[in-house]
Amino acid sequence: MIDLTKHSDRIANLISPFLGIIERMQIVPSITNWCKSNGIDDTSPFSPGRCLRNTESGKYLVLLSECVSDDEKQSIIDGMVYRGCTPIDTELLIDEWLFVMHLVLHECAHAFNPSFSELECDNWAFERMREYSGDITPN
Repeated sequence: MIDLTKHSDRIANLISPFLGIIERMQIVPSITNWCKSNGIDDTSPFSPGRCLRNTESGKYLVLLSECVSDDEKQSIIDGMVYRGCTPIDTELLIDEWLFVMHLVLHECAHAFNPSFSELECDNWAFERMREYSGDITPN
């Protein structure tokens, strides 16, 4: 089980370069419940991350689930392999921080280019991860 709250400072540093397009990042117990209480359709009820556009400001909110189970993590990695991500990239995600880093950057990619496919968001996130060479080494 990954507890994203223990990575909140690193996540905040990670998204800071994108604050021009991202309004804020919020870690919540349940994205589905957050969406329901805010009158938003949850089109991805099993996703541990979500990028939502504020229609008034034009900026984005990145929502992250507090916890990602081992099964959810494996399902996400399996989906990435199915979409065409390389094993060299997906093998990095065994490490907890690198998985969190990719999850956050993947959601930032949706804000960076809302027309990106899921594979394009995955690849964009891996490219950004390589730019953070000091943080891409497993813990």
